[in-house]
Amino acid sequence: MIRELRSAAEVRAACGGDDLVVWAAQGLRAGARAWALGDAVAAACPQVSRRDRLAVLGGAAQATELVRHALAELGPSYRPLGEVALMREVSGRLAGLEVAGEFSWMSLDTDVFDARARGGAVHAPADGAGAGDLARTANVPESTGTPDRPGMFGPPHAAATIGTAGTAGRPGTRMAGPGGAAYSPGTAGTGGRTVRSDMNGVTDAAGAAGMAGGIGAPRRGGGRPGEDGVVGWLEDGDGAQVAALLAAEAPSSYAVPGLPGVRRWAGVRVGGELAAVAADAWSAPTVGLLAGVATRARFRGRGLAGRVCRWLSRELVAAYGRAALMVDDDNPAAIRVYERLGYRRRRVAAARSTG
Repeated sequence: MIRELRSAAEVRAACGGDDLVVWAAQGLRAGARAWALGDAVAAACPQVSRRDRLAVLGGAAQATELVRHALAELGPSYRPLGEVALMREVSGRLAGLEVAGEFSWMSLDTDVFDARARGGAVHAPADGAGAGDLARTANVPESTGTPDRPGMFGPPHAAATIGTAGTAGRPGTRMAGPGGAAYSPGTAGTGGRTVRSDMNGVTDAAGAAGMAGGIGAPRRGGGRPGEDGVVGWLEDGDGAQVAALLAAEAPSSYAVPGLPGVRRWAGVRVGGELAAVAADAWSAPTVGLLAGVATRARFRGRGLAGRVCRWLSRELVAAYGRAALMVDDDNPAAIRVYERLGYRRRRVAAARSTG
């Protein structure tokens, strides 16, 4: 019998803490629901990364029944999301459902820091990823989420000098809400490469060689957010600059300033100009999502986006316990960068109703 899960703790217990399911459940905030049947679990939430999402885990037979039940309860706008083999089988079993696309879900947790404390290797990205590759981190949009204290980027938090790791935030700290004027992303390509409509922007995997030490590396420099070469949280008044950078370099980014669920932006300046950014967007209480990565074209090749991603990843893990992102499978350069930062990769697929 299908059982509805009534709390975030029940969801975590039912799915064994699976980060994709836990993220999709969004702490069972308003509008989110979850169910279990045997070893299968499904969690749904509206307007997460710009779509109504339904994450599914478990055996195909029971997962199919959960998807059937959830779509009947919630409507066809919800897109089932899970590991590739499972989504293919569920889509084959349910009439009117088809696989819409495949990509990778990548996650990072405190094991990375624990490994470093034990002397384990957490390697930083090596140089060689092409400019614009990180710009295709999958954003897999689906409606907008609810804002967390709208109107703020939040005050500067920890900062890091470019080429060094940042300092972790206070564990358990929630990020501030979105800020800046609303901006609607376009559909053009970035960096001379086509950006899919469901992908997130990250435009500079090149020059990652300056990231020695990886996510868990101790901070080796000083500086304040806003100063040249310092990665840190941006402020409320930076929203227009972030929007302008995304409009020029990553117009298909799902995360944009002012969009509900896009909580906070990190960035770095060169010569006083905002050069690279990334966002904490649509994060769940225990899984932070990295999105909206982009680099100004004239500053590519320096590894700026990679450094911002490293700093922000550390902040997300400190604040939420885990960090995650989505990336295209045909973007191996970006995948290598994230793997060297310590992210673990899972191939997933999204399905959609055909009716």
